[in-house]
Amino acid sequence: MSFALDAYLCRIGVNGLRVPNLEVLHAIHLYHPQAITFGYLDPQRGEAIASSTVRLLREALIALGFELTGLTARDAGGPFTVRPQLHNDANIA
Repeated sequence: MSFALDAYLCRIGVNGLRVPNLEVLHAIHLYHPQAITFGYLDPQRGEAIASSTVRLLREALIALGFELTGLTARDAGGPFTVRPQLHNDANIA
C-alpha cells in the first residue's frame, strides 16, 4: 500500500511542497501537530494513538524523500528498573 502523500499534505495544510529540505521539514513540523490530533488511547481499538501519529509522520517524511533512522525511548524509572518502550522516534537526515 502506498502512502497518500497528497491527501496528507492537504489535511495538514501544506500545499505545493514536495522537496526533502529544511523548509518542508519546518512546515510539516509546524502543521502536523495542529491538524493531526493526539490522544493516549483509541477507545474503539484500545491501543495507544501516539505510535500511530508517529508512524503517520514517519511515512509522510519517507514519501517526501527524507531518510530516517528509527529510535525508541524508555522510562527507566530508576536504577535496575526496565519498563516497556514508550515512544518511537526518528533521526532525520
